[in-house]
Amino acid sequence: MPLPAADLAIILGYFAFVIALGIWVHKAATKGISAYFLAENQTKWWMLAASGSSAYYDITGTMWIVSLFMLYGVKGMWEQCIWGFFYAAFFMTFMGKWIRRSGVVTGAEWMKTRFGRGAASESARAAYAFLAVVTTIAFIAYGSVGIGKFGQSFLPGSLDLPAGEVRDWAGLAAQLRQEGAAAAPSVGRRIQELVPPEASAAFQAAVRPGAELSASPVILATLNHVLTRRDFYEDSAFRSISLPDEARHYLSRGPRALSDESVRRLNRLLLAAAYPQQLATPKLPPWTRNQCAMVLVIVTSLYAIVGGFVSVVLIDLVHTIILSIGVVILCAFAFVEASGSEAVQTLATSNWGSMAPPMHLTDPKALAADPSYEIFGLAVMLWVLRGVLLEFGGPGQLYDFQRFLAARNSRDACKIGALWGILHTLRWPLVAAVVVLAIAGVAGTSDPEMVLPLVLLKKLPMGLRGITLAALLAAFMSTFDATINAGASYAVRDLYQRYLRPKAGNRELVRASYVASASVVVIGVLLGFGAESIAQMFQWIMLALGGGVMIPCILRWYWWRFNGWGFTAGLLLGTGAALVQIILFPKAPIWAYFPIIVGINVVASVAAALLTAPSDSETLKHFYRTVQPAGWWGPVARDVAVEDPGFRKESFARDLANTLIAVPCVASLYIFPIYLMLRQWATMACWLAVAVGLGVVLYFTWYKHLPPAGSEAAQ
Repeated sequence: MPLPAADLAIILGYFAFVIALGIWVHKAATKGISAYFLAENQTKWWMLAASGSSAYYDITGTMWIVSLFMLYGVKGMWEQCIWGFFYAAFFMTFMGKWIRRSGVVTGAEWMKTRFGRGAASESARAAYAFLAVVTTIAFIAYGSVGIGKFGQSFLPGSLDLPAGEVRDWAGLAAQLRQEGAAAAPSVGRRIQELVPPEASAAFQAAVRPGAELSASPVILATLNHVLTRRDFYEDSAFRSISLPDEARHYLSRGPRALSDESVRRLNRLLLAAAYPQQLATPKLPPWTRNQCAMVLVIVTSLYAIVGGFVSVVLIDLVHTIILSIGVVILCAFAFVEASGSEAVQTLATSNWGSMAPPMHLTDPKALAADPSYEIFGLAVMLWVLRGVLLEFGGPGQLYDFQRFLAARNSRDACKIGALWGILHTLRWPLVAAVVVLAIAGVAGTSDPEMVLPLVLLKKLPMGLRGITLAALLAAFMSTFDATINAGASYAVRDLYQRYLRPKAGNRELVRASYVASASVVVIGVLLGFGAESIAQMFQWIMLALGGGVMIPCILRWYWWRFNGWGFTAGLLLGTGAALVQIILFPKAPIWAYFPIIVGINVVASVAAALLTAPSDSETLKHFYRTVQPAGWWGPVARDVAVEDPGFRKESFARDLANTLIAVPCVASLYIFPIYLMLRQWATMACWLAVAVGLGVVLYFTWYKHLPPAGSEAAQ
């Protein structure tokens, strides 16, 4: 369905504005490499917080979260633990200030601060920079999958069979019934064979003689399920049917070689050819998902590449304002129009609305989406474990690290973490609003990841739809520009300048940054072309690749004996294990591969560290004095005490206690608006009371004890 002119004008106007803004700040970004990537540490802390929070609102992730709620209910919140959705609690209490005190430009350059100079440090820096670029490319691929699907939904045509293309419901039902009952091979019999067992009875009732027209949604849902099957085409079933040239082209390549989208295009053509009297000629989207992704990515990349970090932060601030306005308007509309409906309230008061995770899932629809979730309780345990370990190891996404490095001092870094979490609260009522509107009446889709765009397309009035789309596209642009800038910073600072052109001037480095930014975008988008779903990309990045590099990222902060060789070995072998998993065992459940990958990561990291010499004493003492980390630093602490008896390290016990308070505070802050949108007043009030009460406690235990503004100079 194409967008009305008013909605399109709003979106195009917004695109033109942000590109112009990126070009306007181009002069500030070209002063030098520090200006391009960190804005010379002169950015206001609240702007950095808005930028970081805005970057977490990506469209792709929001589409994925909506699909989780549609499949699993509010229990889908548990899966957010795998990416550390309460990161803000760790950022505000200790991790943000630790990062800022290192005084470097990139996370890879941080290796020199922690591991000193020499081969071990260089290997760690190079390995981390390489991983950072690879991870950046993976996130760009992930983002391009979502934005491609999102953009395609607003074009004319559909990959699903819409009700409007069925000319004769009674004739279609009669032919499906007759062919399904006959022994001879036919399309109707093939459809009957592919109907899921749990849907078979409903389908048979829908096509029986005299069935009401209200049964048509059952027929439509069944056919749309069949359209996703690679094995729909069978020579004997289609032997007597004249197929269009486009369908023959797809068949010549073989269904197994086609992408999921191409399979659905092929099957739409086959179905229409089989029932030409009952079905209209298919109206398929004129652009593929990949073509839509390419257009939107090019627009987003223009200002991020030209403007650098100044552009990213300034435009992210604009994105945050637009996004906040759009979310508030959408939530108000959903609350008034849909949240009180019988369909929503029936689900909200059932097990669907409960946060309590069952040990086993039994819903056939949920298990069809991912059979590995049958042992849901075990999956929750792994998600929580992964999330907690991830957060103690520091930022897992590259632009997080960059936001804290750009802070003026460690006090600002702590405040960035707190405001980051508060601003991110708006994401959850956004998700709840979309789910509420979907439950209240949006036509179903065979792809749960498409619920978000379908809700916007079918439920919102003109004008409001344009504003909301501009807000969500702002979210995509925030995530994408942050990822581009962070990945390019590693490529230029830690690979190009470090190993290829150590004497390069500022002008050359900025030009190299343009090339690096464009390169990671092109490679990422091309890899995204091969991904079939958002969930496929996200779970591999977070669980396999993330699990493969998690342990070195933790040990670097908390164990003095950990060195550059341990970091390099753990990172490379963990990454290798993740690649083996996706290539050889792509269908393995998370509880099968995650412990193995993490185990390899632990053994490689610890063994390599113990078999090689520790980092030099001066580096360790400097790191201990400036960053003031926690954990097992006894020998280094004693050396520092001998040299500087007056040195007093900050208490990590206070930071840890504040973290334990902040985690439930942040979680409650995110959960209460979901129950507000569902009109579950008592549950909402409980979560809100927890958030407010713990927030008051944190004012006295955390805010009153922030580091002084002059605790270190801007680096």
